[in-house]
Amino acid sequence: MPPAPGPTASAIASGTGLDPVAVQVWMQCEGGPSDNPLNIGPGAHPGIGGTIAEINNGSNWGGIRASRGQPAAAQLAAIKASPWDAGHYSNGCLDNVYGSSVGSGAPAPATAGGGGGAGADLGTMIGQAIVAVLGGPSGETLSEWLVEHAIRAVEVLGGGVLMASGILMLLDILGRGASGTGPVRGAARAGRQVLTGVGLGALL
Repeated sequence: MPPAPGPTASAIASGTGLDPVAVQVWMQCEGGPSDNPLNIGPGAHPGIGGTIAEINNGSNWGGIRASRGQPAAAQLAAIKASPWDAGHYSNGCLDNVYGSSVGSGAPAPATAGGGGGAGADLGTMIGQAIVAVLGGPSGETLSEWLVEHAIRAVEVLGGGVLMASGILMLLDILGRGASGTGPVRGAARAGRQVLTGVGLGALL
């Protein structure tokens, strides 16, 4: 007979749309501490809120999310098929705790909501390894790192253009009282020509 869901399992189920019984069985097989009931990473302390966020947003858990609204056994089969556990709970824990077989636990196919089984998990691990080599924070995906640094590059480029245009405007103002061939006026004119040549003359 399946176990009755406790307060933690009920809270996670409420936040993720999963069946409370399925979550309770999952928790008992993971055996995590109270601040990490589903063992999300070594040394992590996500609490209930972080656990809910990981299930709802993690790129590898699309198969689990796709099982929402299905019976507890079907959700446990999706959990078994996901890469949450590297061995897909081959020790039989999910079946034993639930009280009957929940499925084979074969890797789930890719879904629109994320996931993709062990292949997607391997891709994520490789991406995170690349990010770690590049100095990014632990757990950040390669796509997230690329987007973050692309935004930074645009910000730096935009700041540099604005600074250059400001300096040239200042030189132009200072050179208005000088002769047309004066060094200040000449510097402003040369700078304007450079920015015009790279398509940024409209900023002046």
